[in-house]
Amino acid sequence: MRIKVSLGLSLMPLVAIMSPLFAQAAGLDEFIARLHGWVGQLIPIVFALCLLVFLWGLVMFIAKSGDETERKEGKQKMLWGIIALFVAVSIWGIVGFIGSTIGITPLPPPPPPVL
Repeated sequence: MRIKVSLGLSLMPLVAIMSPLFAQAAGLDEFIARLHGWVGQLIPIVFALCLLVFLWGLVMFIAKSGDETERKEGKQKMLWGIIALFVAVSIWGIVGFIGSTIGITPLPPPPPPVL
């Protein structure tokens, strides 16, 4: 029971974020297109976060090379950053492979944001 309640509460922010997407979509096709646009913008952010974790571990490893516990923590962060990058690239590749196998053509990447 406790797991169901905590899972429901953890999904509430996602529902709140996605509600404008539901409200503005005229049909299922438009909803899927908007969802694809959002996910397409999140992919580079996920890769950047994975790389940031790795680089933060590298900085900790080099900067705190005298302290063995800090050095070990830096190694751990680098390892998790590499694992996260591997998982992200693997999921991206598997989804692309399945999409090309069943005949879904990928959309062109979104244009970069203009500041």
